[in-house]
Amino acid sequence: MRLLLFLVLPVLGGCAVLPDNSNRSVTTTYTSVSNPVVDNIYANAPRKGDNISGFLLLDNGLDAFVARAVLAQIAERSIDTQYYMIHGDAVGSLFVDQLLQAATGV
Repeated sequence: MRLLLFLVLPVLGGCAVLPDNSNRSVTTTYTSVSNPVVDNIYANAPRKGDNISGFLLLDNGLDAFVARAVLAQIAERSIDTQYYMIHGDAVGSLFVDQLLQAATGV
């Protein structure tokens, strides 16, 4: 009986109804997201083959934070942070500080 319960409950949870998001406010984005600094770095980067995407997995938190901080420092128009969960810890505070510095031009 318990086994059946453990098998059925996750399936029923998958049938839950999503919240109604139809009344959300409209948001806009920039149509051109070019950044001369990043564009220049990319244009002058050495190429090792035609199938190189420029995608790199960062395998530790320090590298990920440094990458975000550097990108915030060289940002000229916008910073997309939707993918980053900010917590009330030291790293979250440091990242918010980087965002504030980028926004105020300090």
